[in-house]
Amino acid sequence: VVTTGETAYVTTHSCTLYSVPTKSGGIAWKKWLGSAVYCYPAVVGDRLYVSSGTARDGHFYLMSIDRNNGATGWQRRLPAEVTAAPTVVGDRVYLSLWDGSLHALTTSGKRLWEAQVFAASPPVVGPASLFVSARHGTELTRLDPATGKVAWTRALTEAHSASTEPRGTSANVPMPVSLATMASTPVPAGDFVFVGTQDGAMACVRADSGEPV
Repeated sequence: VVTTGETAYVTTHSCTLYSVPTKSGGIAWKKWLGSAVYCYPAVVGDRLYVSSGTARDGHFYLMSIDRNNGATGWQRRLPAEVTAAPTVVGDRVYLSLWDGSLHALTTSGKRLWEAQVFAASPPVVGPASLFVSARHGTELTRLDPATGKVAWTRALTEAHSASTEPRGTSANVPMPVSLATMASTPVPAGDFVFVGTQDGAMACVRADSGEPV
């Protein structure tokens, strides 16, 4: 479910997208998409960007839908299922697929670039940069959002400054980020990028170079 305040948009395993006014709880419109939808749509302006969750006609799709009436504006075939809701920044739509590839399109449906980086998280866009965790979360990669060119890749199995002591202590012992503990998508903040883990640790690298802090 994703809401805009006045309207909630609900995707379902029954292949249907619903537009539900939040005040009345009724159904403004519904649209059969032809396949189950596992990720919520991205809402930008009067458009919804929705990905199909299972193969329809043997293919996967990204669709642009008018959020006022459910009409399809365009759809583009994808080589695999998306990992999460599309990331929309300005007039660009970014997708991370289960085959490890990243894709960039315009909001009008024009394909811009594709990059195989073994992506394992949704893409996160910062100033002049795009970040994604890769290889099951053991790497962090920065790309140019305009071209898809890789700027750097940093292995996250290197030690960082998270504590191995129980929370509330002042110990500062290096702890490796492992395949099993990666939990979050990258979070760019100024000159740094942070990645949280399931065991409560935090990795931090420089955004410009990927060097650990």
